[in-house]
Amino acid sequence: MQYRKITRRFFIKTAGSLSLLFSTYKITEAGERIECVSASSHSKETMLAVADVIVPGMKNSPDKSLGAADACALDIIYDPFFGLEKYIAFLVVSIDWSSLWRFGRLYKNIDFEKRTSILQLKEEKSWFLKEGFKGIIILTKLAFYGGYKNNIGMEYIGFPGANPGYHDFSHGKVFAKERTIDGNLR
Repeated sequence: MQYRKITRRFFIKTAGSLSLLFSTYKITEAGERIECVSASSHSKETMLAVADVIVPGMKNSPDKSLGAADACALDIIYDPFFGLEKYIAFLVVSIDWSSLWRFGRLYKNIDFEKRTSILQLKEEKSWFLKEGFKGIIILTKLAFYGGYKNNIGMEYIGFPGANPGYHDFSHGKVFAKERTIDGNLR
């Protein structure tokens, strides 16, 4: 089954819309640092390792920024509202089996590059896992960029940040010249 690639603009627009929708479900203070659910079982530790591949944390990220684990990705993945917990056990068994077969160790105990290769392999080979991973990827990115429990991801992309105003042209056409007191175009 072929699926379309998601653009960054579409993802941010969708994540913003979903975060507004889910803000009525769980309301948190934007700047508040909330304690994340601990990875108390093998399944949760494995899913935390998967989330770290999707949005790498300080140890694996090129710019040493915080990642999905710091943004409480497990809280949204295991949230009963989304109903994924019953499918996660199958994903974990499949991931661990592939990891044991290829590298001789459980998925949570291998390095970042090997974790990435296992997820790519699973996503390419199995339709069910591709669909399952798609759900995990969306929820992990929603936890990070959507501010589900904290604002780590929103700070990462600069939202809400300083607004220096907009240029008074777009593609060579002037749309507005009047400015507000803050310096933004009307």
